[in-house]
Amino acid sequence: MVTVAGNPGVGKSTFAAQFIHEGARIGEGGVYVSFAEGKDTFIENMHGLGMDFKSLEEKGRFKYLDMVTMREGGLSTMLESILDVVARLGAERLVIDSFTAISQILKDRLDARILLHTVFSKITRRMGVTTLLIVETPIGSERIGMGLEEFVSDALIILRRRVENCRIIREMEIVKMRGIPLMRSTYLFTIRKGGLHVLPPFELKRTAKRGKFEVIRDTSTHFSTGSKDLDRILGGGFKRGSTVFIEMDENTPNIVTALIFSRIVGNWLLLGKGCFLIPLPETPPIILKKMILSRTGVEEDMIQKQLVIGLKEEDAIKYDDPIIKTYSGVDIKVDMRRWIEQISDLQDRTKGPVFIFVPIDSLFPIYGDALKEALNALVTHTLEEGNLLALFSRTTYRIHGHLASLSNIHLKIKSLYGNILLSGEIPWTGYYSITGEARRGCLYYKLTPIE
Repeated sequence: MVTVAGNPGVGKSTFAAQFIHEGARIGEGGVYVSFAEGKDTFIENMHGLGMDFKSLEEKGRFKYLDMVTMREGGLSTMLESILDVVARLGAERLVIDSFTAISQILKDRLDARILLHTVFSKITRRMGVTTLLIVETPIGSERIGMGLEEFVSDALIILRRRVENCRIIREMEIVKMRGIPLMRSTYLFTIRKGGLHVLPPFELKRTAKRGKFEVIRDTSTHFSTGSKDLDRILGGGFKRGSTVFIEMDENTPNIVTALIFSRIVGNWLLLGKGCFLIPLPETPPIILKKMILSRTGVEEDMIQKQLVIGLKEEDAIKYDDPIIKTYSGVDIKVDMRRWIEQISDLQDRTKGPVFIFVPIDSLFPIYGDALKEALNALVTHTLEEGNLLALFSRTTYRIHGHLASLSNIHLKIKSLYGNILLSGEIPWTGYYSITGEARRGCLYYKLTPIE
């Protein structure tokens, strides 16, 4: 017997319906007992989520018991009806929605304990029926039902829905699963077509094979992000001439940074355009170049023609590569003029717009607040030339508010329970879970909304 608990509206009934629906699809008969919702309403609501209970009922694999109209018959009559339908259908799965409603009919806790130990124990163990017991948790309370269900059940799952910065987060906590060791207890989930979908922790399987990157064409008004999902979320991609500010929390793995920007850079270079990149503190130029070559399908000759890596003079001594262009790291005004000259040269060489990547973590420790005025000039130049500027930061600096005010697009990326979540401040969006995948020798990612 499994207890599923949570506040109203967290998805308990959807979870339970999905449990019955999936079983019925593979030939395991299921009975859904409801004390709160009529049959027609249930079937219509679940049909909207892609679950066709009507056809399953016609095939004799599903039965819905509407106990809303049977309460006047008394508890014993209702229990007899449940046992009879389970036996006649040969059901292997049963949902009681909800035990909270049944407990309101009972006189005291002792009656509830007897009911759990006898009737539902008989259904679950003697009849071989996996029973899912829904328990309502009042909003603002951590108490689960009458305090009995969790001790009698073989498993306890708590669903939660909370709002963070006006964005929905759905959590599933597996408190216990008798006989099964739990590697982790809390998962994020979303509710979409098909019901409740648990979002897997972020994992990116590396690929040894070097493949061809799937190019996404730009439009007359927007540059592609290299991801069809992100293009759609942003209304077509990055607007030409825009500045993008991406904040990533310090708990997010470095591979996520590589994944997001390899898609942008790879798509940009394969379209014949130029890229001006200042490396992150933890990414030497040789590693940056190797990453682009191995993960995007870009060839060496394209790198030499279309890529410029900006590096401090003292750090550039150890490298002998014509794509590396130096700056002093002393006077930001002098260095900014040099960067703009290098960007303009790259534009002339490639006959097109340039993608400019500026990591605040590399520059703010050097220049401090003087960086603000210099970035104002770079933003203006980007707009005038129709380029794309990406400001990136993993650490919170006091100029973040200024960076946000400069930007046309402001995205945030954070880690939660092993999942990587993306959200938009400009334009505003809810949370999206990032899932990485290796396909055809290249790295890609999908964005799943948490709804």
